[in-house]
Amino acid sequence: MTELEILKGMRALLADPAKWCQGSLRKFDVSTEGFSYCMLGAAEFVGVDSWVLPTLEGVVRHRGYPSIGRYNDETDHARVLSAIDEAIAILEAKQPSTCAAVKKLIDDAVRAVEAAEA
Repeated sequence: MTELEILKGMRALLADPAKWCQGSLRKFDVSTEGFSYCMLGAAEFVGVDSWVLPTLEGVVRHRGYPSIGRYNDETDHARVLSAIDEAIAILEAKQPSTCAAVKKLIDDAVRAVEAAEA
């Protein structure tokens, strides 16, 4: 499954605010007898064994958050969908310069974390 397919599946699942949650990968709602998911929980639901979403990771880092999980838990539903939409647009455009910029953001963030831990 490609990152684009994963993101589109996540977007479809999380489009309904009742299907989105914070603070947990997934939560069961007894009133609706259904589950809601955070961004990473939605990726898992779509069928991803590992959360390798470099484009989405780059989008949330560019927005000032260190991880997808933190972004999900510290923003709102509209912003979550906006980040997923932006990552989908980047992948659909297939612009090497954009992908390179996202990769640079990720690489810079990794170096910053490594430097802070040293």
